[in-house]
This record gives sequence, structure tokens and C-alpha cells, in this order.
Amino acid sequence: MSAQMVTVREMNGITVIRVQTEKVYQNEVPAFRQALQKILKKKPQKVVVDLSVVTVMNSSGLGALIAMQDDMEKRRGRMVVAGLCPMMAQLFEKMRLNQLFTVAIDQQEAFRAL
Repeated sequence: MSAQMVTVREMNGITVIRVQTEKVYQNEVPAFRQALQKILKKKPQKVVVDLSVVTVMNSSGLGALIAMQDDMEKRRGRMVVAGLCPMMAQLFEKMRLNQLFTVAIDQQEAFRAL
């Protein structure tokens, strides 16, 4: 696991979360969930989650993303997932997560979606 699970930056009122590890599995999920919860405490209205580095994610990691999406919806915020590798894109499609999340090819497309 990398020293820093995610990096966060603000761009034109959009919070950009870039996940910095290839795997979000059992050992990484607690830090991943904690990082997302810390960001949610700031109550952002527009969020891009950049998963371009991530190649695999288990159900607990996906659950953390779903919890974030639910929190954003409750506050009438918007969230876009960007940069899915082919394997992650296939996983999102098979699990129908592409119906729950707005999915963008990259950050630029995600900004336009918001």
C-alpha cells in the first residue's frame, strides 16, 4: 500500500480525489474508507473520484464508494467516477454500478459531467 491512499485537490469548486494505489483490497480498505469519510466531513458539493491508478477493488472498496455516493445524494451533491481501467469498467458494468454512478473516461469528461 502506498504511503498516501488518496490525494485531494480543489479545482473550480470541484473536489478531485485521486486514489494512489493499484489495489483496494482487504488491507487497503480501512485507509480508503477513512480517507473518503474525512473528505465527506467537509461536505463537498461536487466530487470527482479518479480511479485511473486502480486495477482491482474488492466489494468492501466498492461499498465505500457506494456509501460516498449515498452521502453525496442525500446532500444533493454530485459525484463522478473517472478513469476506470478496462477491468474496473467491466466490473462496474457487470455489477451495474454504472447505473448508480456517473462514469467518465477521464477527469476532463468528469468536470463536464458536473
